[in-house]
Amino acid sequence: MRYINGFAAMLEDAEAVKIAKHPRVVSVFLNKGRKLHTTRS
Repeated sequence: MRYINGFAAMLEDAEAVKIAKHPRVVSVFLNKGRKLHTTRS
């Protein structure tokens, strides 16, 4: 069985490093900004 758990947060670099070092954390990564594109269809 596989699980996906997660959250998004705005963190300082030091905070992200501290969380990434936790033994139960698989990964911490920077989310890149995206622009919303809409179409009239």
